[in-house]
Amino acid sequence: MHNQAILIGHLGQDPEIHQKDEGPMLAVASLATRREWKDDQGEKKEEVEWHRVVFFGKLAAVVKEHLKKGALIFVEGRIHTRKWQDEASNDRYGTEIIAQELRMLKRPPAKSDAAETPNSQGDTAPQ
Repeated sequence: MHNQAILIGHLGQDPEIHQKDEGPMLAVASLATRREWKDDQGEKKEEVEWHRVVFFGKLAAVVKEHLKKGALIFVEGRIHTRKWQDEASNDRYGTEIIAQELRMLKRPPAKSDAAETPNSQGDTAPQ
C-alpha cells in the first residue's frame, strides 16, 4: 500500500514555527494549489484548494529560514487525518500533509522589492 501526496503551490501566509524546550522544531504552512479548465461552453473556470502542510526537524528549520508568504514550493509527503474533540465534545477531523521532501521553486520578492514593483514576479498566492 502507498500513501503519497505531491503538491506544487504558493504559501498563503508565513509559516507558523513551533518548538518546545529541546524537542524537534515543527513548521505548519498553508499551501494553495490551483487548477484551471474550460467548461462545456468554453468558459474558463478555476478552483483553489488549500492544504495544511506540516514539516518536522530539518525540513522545519529550512522552512523557518527560507520560506515566506507567496513562495512557490514542491512538497512530497504522506496524507494524515487527525481526530480530536472540540469544546462541545463533538468529533472533529482535519487532513494534513506530513512533508517528507521540500523543493523551493521560486521565492517571493523581498518586501522592499515588492513595494517598488508589485506583482512583478507574477507568482503571488491566490487570495
